[in-house]
Amino acid sequence: MRTGTLAMVGTTLLACGVTAQAADLTLTPVSGSECVVGSPPETIQITVTMANTASSGLDGDAATGYQAFLSYPSSEMQFVSATYDLANFGLLLIAPGSVNPSAGIINLAAGINQFAAQGPVVVGGTPITLVTLEFTPLVADSCTNSVAFRANTPPSSIADVNGDLASPLNLTDTSIAIDSTPPTIDTAASNLTVECDGSGNTAELNAWLASNGGTGAASDACGSVTFSHDF
Repeated sequence: MRTGTLAMVGTTLLACGVTAQAADLTLTPVSGSECVVGSPPETIQITVTMANTASSGLDGDAATGYQAFLSYPSSEMQFVSATYDLANFGLLLIAPGSVNPSAGIINLAAGINQFAAQGPVVVGGTPITLVTLEFTPLVADSCTNSVAFRANTPPSSIADVNGDLASPLNLTDTSIAIDSTPPTIDTAASNLTVECDGSGNTAELNAWLASNGGTGAASDACGSVTFSHDF
């Protein structure tokens, strides 16, 4: 069995006059997962991505690995799986199942797999996916559910071949809305009858449509309401 280790501690060394830009580790909902129905439960998918390693203090602007320590609301969301993308970092340093459901924590780490001819990775402004997380809702309605990088020792980080860490490093959290209750119209629309005779009532009709049929009073537990019509 082939094994490997990755040092995730160190200091960032910059040449004189060089200003480091921030590298990024970001949690991003897959399209459609920003707001899901809790009953019956829909799938929630969140990606962990990396970007902007260039000029971030890494040797050669290249990353040899990363680690991410996350938290999630375990009373509202059930962890299902963590799927590593092995295209760039194929050596798993923390198993996909390294999760403590009762505490709502997830630990992730991977490095380049030299046995598979992987080398250090320079990542530009277009993010690459590191891991895809999957959850299911445990409640019908809960508007703000933060999946976040948690404080940890050692910290979430991106490392180079020397064990130096990208610095500065932006860690971007995300929030998921679980919303099973449809919005309500709080003030009923009013009827309008117009004659399409070209006698100036087009403006009256457009004003009625713009006011959503005489109502604008609608509400939703987890956000604003958008009206539409097919006139």
